[in-house]
Amino acid sequence: MPSVSDIIAVAAILISIAAVLESKRLRSEAERMRKNIKEFADAQLQLGQASSLSADRSATAAEISAKSSQESAKTANEGMRISQQAYLGTTSIEFLSNIPTVNQSLVVKVMLKNSGNSPALDLRIAYKIHFQEDVRTVRPLYPDNRQPGFDIAPGVEIPLEHILQGNVTQQNMSDLENDSRRLYAFGWARYKDIFGKEHWTKWCYEYSRFTPGRIFNIVPAYHKLEEIEE
Repeated sequence: MPSVSDIIAVAAILISIAAVLESKRLRSEAERMRKNIKEFADAQLQLGQASSLSADRSATAAEISAKSSQESAKTANEGMRISQQAYLGTTSIEFLSNIPTVNQSLVVKVMLKNSGNSPALDLRIAYKIHFQEDVRTVRPLYPDNRQPGFDIAPGVEIPLEHILQGNVTQQNMSDLENDSRRLYAFGWARYKDIFGKEHWTKWCYEYSRFTPGRIFNIVPAYHKLEEIEE
């Protein structure tokens, strides 16, 4: 039969084993809790990042949408302006006098028309007819801003009589014959549309010995419409 001391020794061993097992259980439980806490923290971090990314994307989408709306409005306004503004251009040219003849006056009529859908405002014009060596020597004509302008309603045409200073000379006819000079009818018009934009209309017609009958040819490089940049 075991002695009391043996029983005490065995009890001490069992208690020690139990303490070790309990310590291991506690460490395992603590480790499990630490793992759960870390997983929860990681999940919250990912959720926060996803929310931030979603917010950034929403802000970017809103900015893009706002810019798109602004561009659409700008395009619509520009389209309306283009469709409604005044457009001045020449529609025809003809001799009111004989074709160039020695000792005769020379008059050419150019028709200027507003083909737009609103009035051309504060119109100022300058025009001339002259014998020139080359179209590149035609000097710009600037309307006199000191003179009052006038308006042209949509669909209205006005005649502009280009009159040669003096009569046609023998030298003029000789120059036409050898093609050292040609006859140019040219002019500039400056006006505003109802939206406040300023425009130039420029025309240039050429008559030479190569032109059949009483016909003028357009010089495209000097015959155009332009919007004045602000």
